[in-house]
Amino acid sequence: MVWEESYSASSPDELALVNAASHFGVSFKSRPSSKQIVIGYDSSKVGGLQGVDRMETYEILQILEFTSHRKMMSVIVRTQDGTIKVMTKGSDSVLTKLLAPIDERTDAGFE
Repeated sequence: MVWEESYSASSPDELALVNAASHFGVSFKSRPSSKQIVIGYDSSKVGGLQGVDRMETYEILQILEFTSHRKMMSVIVRTQDGTIKVMTKGSDSVLTKLLAPIDERTDAGFE
């Protein structure tokens, strides 16, 4: 018998994102506290790990909730080595503008 992880989410898009991450070897393992999350990496599916499965704990510094105005949500975390990362998901139209050159972002209302 093969055991498959099963996830639930607040939207179909969020569920698709989580299932895709799992398919590529990145999975949620635990939430030891409200300010921590543990993620597992399966080396057979994640490129560049060279046969080393690992778990990483991230400290959650801030959650910027989705709003209809922002049309995205972001989580700011600190990795085990102290690096600060921002992870964002949201509307294609908003995120595409954020990836544009600075002059185009300013024209689109992002300053």
